[in-house]
Amino acid sequence: MGARVARMFRNVNLESRVMREISREKPAAAPRHPAEGEGEAAGVSESIHQRSDPLLSLLKTVYVESKDPQPSEVTPPYTS
Repeated sequence: MGARVARMFRNVNLESRVMREISREKPAAAPRHPAEGEGEAAGVSESIHQRSDPLLSLLKTVYVESKDPQPSEVTPPYTS
């Protein structure tokens, strides 16, 4: 019984509410900000690709020695 009453109140004047919502003027989108710093991006791109002698000399001094660990004997936890 309660659902029937709730449905009646929910559907009262439904068409006019829908038409009012459809005919309502839509809000305008916010204006986009102008793109600033496009010239800076080109300068950054150039500085990335330039060769830096101090950094190159530091990179040449780096030596990495890597050894694979020996595989340990693994026994299955459950053996029948």
